[in-house]
Amino acid sequence: MAMILVAPVMAFLIGYVVHGLVENPPVSSSDLSGWAQAFGAIAAIAGAWLGTQYQIRSAERSRLKDRAELLLEHADICLAVANDAVRSLTHIANQFQDDVRSYGFTVVGAERVEALLQMIETVSQKSIPPTMFMQLIPLQREVAFTLTAVRQHNRAGDTPSGEREKKARKRADAVVKCRDALQQIRDDLAKAYRAH
Repeated sequence: MAMILVAPVMAFLIGYVVHGLVENPPVSSSDLSGWAQAFGAIAAIAGAWLGTQYQIRSAERSRLKDRAELLLEHADICLAVANDAVRSLTHIANQFQDDVRSYGFTVVGAERVEALLQMIETVSQKSIPPTMFMQLIPLQREVAFTLTAVRQHNRAGDTPSGEREKKARKRADAVVKCRDALQQIRDDLAKAYRAH
């Protein structure tokens, strides 16, 4: 945009000076010196403008690079939380499945699921792209539902129903899908970062 505005002004100035040079050619060394100063002034103005434009573009590239690095770090954090959620919810579904198969009861610790919910809440408050945020919402929902199921299971104190085990497995599968989507987003961000 600035180039579009400055180029005509510079062309006008150069044209004006050249026109003046043709209309009033130098007749003495002092006239020649004046014309040299005029061309030098135009060159200095152009050089200063080009230098400023270079610095502005360089600062913008640096700012964009820093932003891309930050987004990539946030994507890595989101992915780490999603991987932990996959491990936790899969483990809980497996515990429910083992209890159903053995007609037994195992107390399932809720602390890890509570910590997961806190991590997801903390991560979602970061400056993350909307595409990542949209994957954290269902991740958070499935972890919250799992926490409720674990608390109900522990209160009931008996063998979980096959239905509870199926729901736990569905929640674990849903979290895997969120994790896979976050992995794709992270890979896309990394590819875009390397391209710059």
